[in-house]
Amino acid sequence: MKRILLILCALTFLLSLSIISYAQEAKTQSTAECIPDAPVKTEDMRYGKSPFNKLGRGAINTATCWLEIPAEVCRLSEEKGPFVGYTLGFAEGIFTTLLRGATGIFDAVTFIIPPYNKPLMKPEYAIDSLGDSFRSQADAQARPQ
Repeated sequence: MKRILLILCALTFLLSLSIISYAQEAKTQSTAECIPDAPVKTEDMRYGKSPFNKLGRGAINTATCWLEIPAEVCRLSEEKGPFVGYTLGFAEGIFTTLLRGATGIFDAVTFIIPPYNKPLMKPEYAIDSLGDSFRSQADAQARPQ
């Protein structure tokens, strides 16, 4: 129980450090931007520039990393045929799943450390990779033969 409490205290401390550094960035803005009657600039309050973006991306990629398997199968089936897609695509999907899961865990663990808006893998989320595969397959079917 003491170990869990110690870990929670350490994580709370690290989170407070990131919030303090994020607040200091906002504090360095000119005072003209802080006038209450002035319009609020939404560019300065982007979710993508916060540690929570990195934490969310890590959690989502860790939870949905398995979507890389059907994405790779679809992509390779479209490019090189069904047999290659189901065999080599499955193997590449397993590898990409492990890679996406590892980068998701890395993002979730290091969410306090900048940069917050630069993903380690492209596309940023596994669901985007699956969507790209299905879109390219739909486009190929829509083309006249």
